[in-house]
Amino acid sequence: MNEGVRLVGTTGWLGLLAQAALLILAVTLMPAPTRAQPGGDGDRAQARRLFEEGVQALDDQRYADAADLFSRSLAIRESPIARFDRALALRGAGRYVEALADLAVLGEQSLDEALTAQVDRMHGELEASVARLALDVTGRPDRVQVGEQVFEHPEPHMVVTLDPGEVRIRLEREGYEPVDRVVTLAAGERRHETMRADVFPIPAHLIIEASPSDAEIRWHDRVLGQGRARVEENLREEMTFELVVSVDGYETERRHVTLGPGSRERITLSLSSLEETPLRRKWWLWTIVTVAAAGLATGLGLGLREDFQVQTGSFDFAQEVLMRTPR
Repeated sequence: MNEGVRLVGTTGWLGLLAQAALLILAVTLMPAPTRAQPGGDGDRAQARRLFEEGVQALDDQRYADAADLFSRSLAIRESPIARFDRALALRGAGRYVEALADLAVLGEQSLDEALTAQVDRMHGELEASVARLALDVTGRPDRVQVGEQVFEHPEPHMVVTLDPGEVRIRLEREGYEPVDRVVTLAAGERRHETMRADVFPIPAHLIIEASPSDAEIRWHDRVLGQGRARVEENLREEMTFELVVSVDGYETERRHVTLGPGSRERITLSLSSLEETPLRRKWWLWTIVTVAAAGLATGLGLGLREDFQVQTGSFDFAQEVLMRTPR
């Protein structure tokens, strides 16, 4: 009796252990819960929520808020309806150029007939509402900014599409003050403007430092001072100037310096002493050479003189003998 109970109990425990092992195995093999991936249901729901809030803002004529909400929705998920509604919001906010950009994107997509008709109609309205500025620029600007649009190394003639209203035009060129102009454009206006970038050149600045400190600094035939000088030139284009630095006992330094509008230069010169020139430094050598040259010249002179005297004496003696000879 007791042995039977023990047998049944042991069998029961074994069964429980088997069931536990199966449970652990099942949990181990269970796939991990999936996380929401970009473009998944969670993202679609968020894009949908932002789109609906944008539609509500559009109905309330809060055009700037609506454009922002549609932009956030499109950043998550592209949708032709959301892009078209953003174009509507941008048009309501007076941002016609951005609205036209959205319509250009829609023009590259496959749309149903009804949406295509709405896009075409809005495109015609916006084209008639934007202003166009024909801008001629001279003076070789490096950069032109018209409103929020920036053009690096622009062409001499350009046509810029703009929203109606006040627009600032800025021309920039290195070495010159920026040139600004503000114009007010009406809806649909066509305006022509001409501007120069080289109207106000920035003066060129040059600092010259020379040693020794008493060295005279001459700039393009003008004496600027001694040791240190500052040059300021109003230039429209690059020019080359002659710089001469001199003082007694030193080698004269000559340089050609090129400056342009807005130049900022510094020149440091250290003149070489004449006593430091190798040949001139050996004064004793030059003394010996001078003395030797003088002695040689004197010797040559005396020799020639004595030789002349000997030759003259011989001539006189011969003449006397001839005179005494009877004929």
